[in-house]
Amino acid sequence: MTPLNVASQTTDMQKLNAIILTGLCLLFGCDLSAPPPIPAIVEGDSMAPTVCGDHLQVTCVECEFEFKAGVVKKADFKLACPNCGNRELMLADAAVVASTEVQLQPFSKFPRRWDVVGFELPDDAKSKTGIKRIVGLPGETIEFRDGDLYSNGNVLRKSWDLQKEVRVPVFDSKFNAIVPFDNSSRFRFDDSSGWEVRDSELRFSSLDSQTQWLDYIQWRNVLRVGKRDEAFPIEDSYGFNQEVVRKLNPTDDLMLQLDVAFENDSEMVLLFRRGQSEFEFTITRTEEEFRFQWEGESERKPLVCKSILQEANPQGLIEFSSFDQTLMLRINGTSVFELRENESSPKSGGGSLDGELKLPFRLGGSKGMFRIERFQLWRDLYYLPAPSGFEPSEDLKLTAGADEYILLGDNCPVSLDSRSWEKPGISRSKLIGRLVLPKESQ
Repeated sequence: MTPLNVASQTTDMQKLNAIILTGLCLLFGCDLSAPPPIPAIVEGDSMAPTVCGDHLQVTCVECEFEFKAGVVKKADFKLACPNCGNRELMLADAAVVASTEVQLQPFSKFPRRWDVVGFELPDDAKSKTGIKRIVGLPGETIEFRDGDLYSNGNVLRKSWDLQKEVRVPVFDSKFNAIVPFDNSSRFRFDDSSGWEVRDSELRFSSLDSQTQWLDYIQWRNVLRVGKRDEAFPIEDSYGFNQEVVRKLNPTDDLMLQLDVAFENDSEMVLLFRRGQSEFEFTITRTEEEFRFQWEGESERKPLVCKSILQEANPQGLIEFSSFDQTLMLRINGTSVFELRENESSPKSGGGSLDGELKLPFRLGGSKGMFRIERFQLWRDLYYLPAPSGFEPSEDLKLTAGADEYILLGDNCPVSLDSRSWEKPGISRSKLIGRLVLPKESQ
């Protein structure tokens, strides 16, 4: 649960003050569309790491990656870096940070899906107020399948901006650990290929028109028995929940961002595989433009597909996402491809072929030169049917009443929300306001 310490809660006196304020505003012609925000302090971890109560701020001593973690009670506990997998981080090296201060903007319009809201908790909860994200609207039934949310049988898809808001870091090449756990061990390629790894950069140079592949290798980044640098599936681990012990789930709902410096006529390839389907995206940098093409089998046609982008800058920001059964590709902020996958297709979270672990994506290069100056990888939120310590239901369905909303915490493994409340729906009258994120979190 993430309780809120709301400085001005909804009481009879507050309602009376609101009536008086409304009358004065009408009398003097003031704008009623934007009532003053309500200050609050977040006291729990269900919306971590975006907003949370007292927590640890940790900097990895090997790769210098910074992350938040829940306060640990055991003095001899060691933390694990979610970026490089270092599992020897000492509590003495972490700083305790006070609870996040936020503001709740009272609703001038109806609450929307994905809003983070403050609200009055049900009677069976331990606290009076809480903060969660709206996932189900009045009258909807919410279901959980392979980490995705469904409303009335249809997968819920997040916008690009919302994907970036909730994504969970997996790896960032900018934060390069020390030998032998540096970036040179995180990527695999044929020694005779045009690929090489130099600190945080991936470089490609070749005159061969045949695609030469590079694979990212995911490591164990949690406190678990086994070699740190052993190839492993990407799972729904949270660097914040250092003490939570649970079964992790493999996922291929990923977001990849590549900061690329192209030479003229160079060509980069991104291959993504989901189940039995493969999609290959080719991005070619010519003298005056980026050219884009794709190949793949699908029962549906892309919603957006632009073949040529005018761009004088040789730099390329390549962004790819496979969240919510939707494939998106963007070049320098422009959407060039968007495809909603077949919702009935089985999902995979990394598997093996001929005994070798195969992750959902790989990078290729052919005929030309380019540098990937920064390689960043995130995963989507993985929605669990129950928080840790609760018995999950195989066919959990959360149904909201005619004036109710279904609420979940982004930190699904620890959040007490509609999944655990006796009555899952929260009525509109119980919603206090929409969260205004702190500037440093935006």
